[in-house]
Formats: sequence, structure tokens, C-alpha cells
Amino acid sequence: MKRLSDFLALTERERRGFIVLLSLICFISLMPFGYKAYLKRNQSDIPIHWSSLDEIVEGASPSYSFDESFLEKETRPEKASKEHLFPFNPNDLPIEKWRALGFSDKQIQVIKNYETKGGRFYKKEDVAKIYAISEKEFRRIEPYLRFDAQKEHKIPVVRDNKKRETPYVVGPVDINKADTVAFKRLKGIGSVYAARIVKFREALGGFHHVGQIKEVYGISDELFQAIHESLILEEKNIRQLEVNRLEVEELAKHPYISKKEASLIVNYRMQHGVFQSIEDLKNIYALSDDFLRKIAPYLRFN
Repeated sequence: MKRLSDFLALTERERRGFIVLLSLICFISLMPFGYKAYLKRNQSDIPIHWSSLDEIVEGASPSYSFDESFLEKETRPEKASKEHLFPFNPNDLPIEKWRALGFSDKQIQVIKNYETKGGRFYKKEDVAKIYAISEKEFRRIEPYLRFDAQKEHKIPVVRDNKKRETPYVVGPVDINKADTVAFKRLKGIGSVYAARIVKFREALGGFHHVGQIKEVYGISDELFQAIHESLILEEKNIRQLEVNRLEVEELAKHPYISKKEASLIVNYRMQHGVFQSIEDLKNIYALSDDFLRKIAPYLRFN
């Protein structure tokens, strides 16, 4: 009542000023609530994407937010898949592209070692011969293999200009005992192929099965099928590697062992002691089962 009487005691001019001041205070107090209500009502009309950020009016409420997942989708590229298959020529294919196809560095090293030693891929079957590429992996990439029709698909014909002094023979030819003269008696095997077979046999330390003839550079499946019935293997006589004594460079001289694989074997031996059997080598997880299967006959444990 006292406040009311005080208000009535004011002059007409003072009362109008008081009412205006009170109205102004109320208006200022209610402005934030009205502005928030306005933004909420018109939120659907505001384009929320990366290109419209510069168009948002200055002074917008800091409590307003938009869908950040949209920005992530626009600005963050999708993660590349582990492997991406594409048509490719395996000859001299860069390491990065082998990785893009899903191959490990170890597998790529085996392939590059093959190329370094003069190996070339002329057809799909040549790729399947690489021991580091499993049958399952070969089936995966087979539809994408491409070869140059003029340079890669046809295996160069090796001609022996020297007149043959001996006729062709049907067999048998012991692949671990025969010299170049004996191999040349096989139809389709000239001086060059005969020399390659003997050289490969010496590098291996001897053959342990007839199928290894197919690994000789230039011996196609067709040629092997034509001569394989004439090939025999009476005695293996394999020269084995002393895996517990040889160092990296000596192990890497074997056609089946790359320098990286030799380093893995020697380093493991230095850390864990000598190998007792091929089972111990399986503890080196970087060595594949295909590698161990091929190299096992050529290792000596003592």
C-alpha cells in the first residue's frame, strides 16, 4: 500500500516516465527467450552444410548447433579398402600396386627376387608358379591378369643353330644325373634350356621331385607336358644347407631363399638358439607355409 501511495503521489509526467522505463526493462529481459523461440521455429529453413557456414548471420545464438556428421562426410574421405583389384600386368609392377592388390611385403620381395634373376611372366600359369602366391590368392587375381600380346604372351623360341649329333629320345632321363647332352636329346630342349636346367639344379642342390623342372625359366607347361614322361628321379642326392651354421649371404644364394627370409632365419637363431627341426622355423611367423614346404628338403638340422 505504501508503494502504491508513493506511486500516486508522483506527478503525471513522472508516472508516465516510470511506466515507459518499466516496459523497456521487461522488453529487454524477454528478448533472449523470444530470439531462441524464433531460431527454433525457423531451424528447418537454415541450410546446414559446409558451403553455407559463411552465410549464417553474425550474432547467431552460441547454443545453436548443427549436424557435424554431415561435415565429416564431406571433409573426411572414406578409408581405402585393404585390397583393390584392377587389371594389371605382373611384369615390373611397382611395389605400391602389389600392395594395393593385397599382397604382403614378404610376398612382393619374392616376386621381385624372381624378376631380378631374369624371371618374366608370359601367361597366367607363370604367376601361379610363384610359391609365395597361394592357390587361393592366384584364383583371386587370375581374372585381372593382363599380358602384352606381342611382348609377353609368347615365350621366345630358342633355336639351336648347331646340328644335332644325337636323335631325340623318349627317355628315361634322370634329372639329377643328366648333363646338358642328355637333356638336349629331349624334344623341345635345346642347348639353352639344357644349360638352364643344369644351372638351376646346381643352385638348388639337386631336384627332389620332377615337377621342379617347370620352375626353370622358359619351360612352359606345354613343353613340360611333352617331356615329363621321359623324366625320372632315381636318386635325390640333395645337397642340404646347414641352417644352424650358415650366415645370411650364404643362405640367400639358394633360389628359394630371399635375403629378407635369410635374415629372419639368422636373427631368430641368434636370439633363440639352434633349430632342431623344420617345426622350429614355423615359430618365425613371417615365413609362409609355402616357403617352408619348398625349402624343407634343402635344410639340415644338426
